[in-house]
Order: sequence, then structure tokens, then C-alpha cells
Amino acid sequence: MSCAKAFLFFFNFIYLGISAALIYVAVWLMQSYGNYSKITSDTYTIVPAGIIVGVGCLVLVTALVGICGTCRESKCCLSIFFILLLVVFSLEITAGVLGAIYKNQAKDEVKNGLTDAIDHYSKEEQGFQKAVDKLQENLDCCGSTGPNDWVNSTFWKEKHHLPKSCCTHDSDVCFPYDKFHNTKGCYTTLLDKFNKNLSYIIGIGIGFAVLQLIGMLSACCVMCSTGEVAYLRLDGGTRV
Repeated sequence: MSCAKAFLFFFNFIYLGISAALIYVAVWLMQSYGNYSKITSDTYTIVPAGIIVGVGCLVLVTALVGICGTCRESKCCLSIFFILLLVVFSLEITAGVLGAIYKNQAKDEVKNGLTDAIDHYSKEEQGFQKAVDKLQENLDCCGSTGPNDWVNSTFWKEKHHLPKSCCTHDSDVCFPYDKFHNTKGCYTTLLDKFNKNLSYIIGIGIGFAVLQLIGMLSACCVMCSTGEVAYLRLDGGTRV
């Protein structure tokens, strides 16, 4: 077995694992952040999860085609495998470029969404209430930029205190001027959390891209070596 063929087997089994991981991450995103759609809109919660599911399925199909093509040494299957790898690679580059272009717009929409959710936080708006409470409890934060964001909200005008999700474990009722509440804003906390994980995301993306390039090169090598005819030298009509 050639090195290229052996690597393709190894690569495709890794690809199978990646497809399973992507689908798992998408399901986790839907379960963990589905409630935040009231804050950030579906564009930044449900839609990305759906895209990840689609990419995961595409990666799964690519791996299965690659395994079939490698086992049978089929140029047709390996050609399809190469094209699918190229499509996934192109989608990754496109996603990276779009992410860089719309990064600031996404930040503004998330910040505006947080402010709007705080303004609509009440019993009549249970969707906003549930989303804001879950966000503040999970991130140990309060308000968009801080607890004072609640002072002009409808909830404050009705209750004259911060929501329970803003309070620490020491109290069920808290106010912006006491010490029994979280002081960090949710917007800055979200940005810090994202920036903290950004280097890992970039590193994984680069590693994945390099692996795909090697996979495409290996597919080309296997296709070139498939169907080669071995010629025997004849000396005076006698096969040697």
C-alpha cells in the first residue's frame, strides 16, 4: 500500500470523526443558546447551528466517498472526493472572510439586541425574560454594559430592583448601589469569552485546512498511480 493511499485511509477516518463532532456541536449550540435567539436573533444562534449541521453532513458524505474511492482505487470516486474537499475548503475560506467583514456589524446587533431585551423584560414578554435570565446566570453578568442599564427599564419602574438573575447567591433581591449583584456587563463578558477562544478557533481552522490540502494532494497521487501498466523488458524475444 502506497503512502498516499495509507494517508487517505487515515484522513477519511479523521473526517468521519470531524463530521460527528460538527453535528454534536450544532446540537449543543441549539440546546445551549436557542433561548438567546430573542436577544441576538436567529442569525447568530439557530442559523449558524443549521449551517454547522449542513457542513457536518457534507463532511460525512465526503469521508464516505473518500473511503469508497480509496478501497476500490476508483478514479471517479476519488475525483468526486477531491471536488467535495475543494468545496468544503472554499466554504471555510468564505466563512472566514465573511466573519471578518461582518464582525463589527454582528457586535453592534448583539449589543442592540441586549439593550432591547432589557427594555422588554417583563412578565408579558416571557421570551425576553427567559433569554436575559439565562444569559445573566450563565455568564455571571448584569445588564448590557453593567447593572445601571436596568434603571431605565420597564422592569425597574415596576419593581424598583434588579432581576434575580443579576443577584449573587447572597441575596434574591439586589440594587445597582449595593454589593449583592454581578458588576460585569453581559456584552463585554461575551466579547471577552469570544476573544479568549478565538485563538483556538483560528488554530483548529488552520490545522483543518492544512489537513484538507494534504488530503487533496494524496487523492491526486492515488488517482495518478491507479491503473498504471507495468512493462517488462524483453531481451531477444525472451521476457526477463
